Amino acid sequence: MRTPDILRASALALASLLPLAACEEQPVGSFRNAEFVAAGSRAQASIYFQPGSAALRPGETERLRSFLSGQLITPETDILLHVGRTGSPLLDARRRGAIRASVPRTPARVRLVGVDTTLGADLRIDAVQVEVVQYNRLVVQCPGNPAASYELTTPLPNDGCSNGLNLANMAEDVRDLTDPRDFSGSDGVAAAAAVQRYQDGKIIVIPLQSNVSN
Repeated sequence: MRTPDILRASALALASLLPLAACEEQPVGSFRNAEFVAAGSRAQASIYFQPGSAALRPGETERLRSFLSGQLITPETDILLHVGRTGSPLLDARRRGAIRASVPRTPARVRLVGVDTTLGADLRIDAVQVEVVQYNRLVVQCPGNPAASYELTTPLPNDGCSNGLNLANMAEDVRDLTDPRDFSGSDGVAAAAAVQRYQDGKIIVIPLQSNVSN
């Protein structure tokens, strides 16, 4: 084969590879799910423990209750307790129990969560960050599918946005989209567990008695 023919064949082979490379690099935004962001109001307060103890400092319990009483709390509200770490698992567990017991009776969902470094505050080891989160505003972030210079075809429609909006409208509890409840099992799981307990003899069956009167 002559040199010009070899160069021409090499160029054609290289040109045939370019579309394949472009296909691999094309964005797949249309296939990404929408993201949900809880954009409701948030209020924060720091409550302090006594150093090296699971007991709150004097007056902190009253200050916690005063802070919570000043918030609009409904069954759709979350109270997040970010407890600092002391390095002692036993002391940390006692502090989590103490701060949970110090929260007055409330219709809100109270959750003990790990230290959130995005709060913008340096949680000291003797502090707990109390955060009241409202879920009265939900933002649906649609996946983008921008056309790149190397795209060979028209981008697909952003179906993820309509799917996300439909999910937001169908949700029984909007919080489940961003901070879901713990899964406790479906009805089938609960029914199967009841049968298993019966087979294991862990259920006492009381015979039915009938009262017959003359």
